[in-house]
Amino acid sequence: AMETARSTLVHSNTSPSFSFLTMTAKLLILSVVMMQMGLAHASFTCKQLSRCPSGSCTRMNIRNDENKHHAAATHLQSTSSQSGYEVSVLYEGHRDSIFVQPTETILAALERSTTSISKKGVLNNLPHDCRRGNCLTCSGRIQDGAKSVRQDETTFLSEEARKEGFLLLCSSFVMGDGLSIELGRKEDAWKINYQDRFRSEETQRIGAEASAKMMRQIAELNPERWLARTERSLEDTDE
Repeated sequence: AMETARSTLVHSNTSPSFSFLTMTAKLLILSVVMMQMGLAHASFTCKQLSRCPSGSCTRMNIRNDENKHHAAATHLQSTSSQSGYEVSVLYEGHRDSIFVQPTETILAALERSTTSISKKGVLNNLPHDCRRGNCLTCSGRIQDGAKSVRQDETTFLSEEARKEGFLLLCSSFVMGDGLSIELGRKEDAWKINYQDRFRSEETQRIGAEASAKMMRQIAELNPERWLARTERSLEDTDE
């Protein structure tokens, strides 16, 4: 075919249809070259198959690709696992550790955890309700590592309760290692938030001042009534 193509090119110089014959010869040469390339590729493939009978090379390549993907996934998981902190939790006598990411609340980490506590179903009874820091139902208490937690300051948890180590799981984020907390302390948080803090001397002083201010405002609105009450009070004193 190659010789025929060359002969066609030589004779095409004296032929009236020079352009047509030239194009035909070029197509013949191109076909021959492509055929030779195809035979070379087939020969190489046969050699490879002779080395890897029954397609073992293909299976080996697939296995290598799977190993590479698995290694990449393991590396990614290892990298992502480093972007968080381990927190020790105690609940109803059971202690375990959970992994908390910086962008999630402690409550969210507890809900997705697969620790021994959650497997025993203990966390199914973990109290929580509003998830906005209003009800204080998810209150816990810090046992260690107070500097490793950041609390949302817009919640209803009082400053007095915070100073006692209480936090809300739905509104607290872990910012470092070494945090240890006890879960299920809502009754204690409620007591401090709604009872104990109103019994302090400072609170009682503020309450007395507010009561006196209100009584004065009422007297200014009803001077006759205030005058009559004052006179009766003076008469009772004289007696």
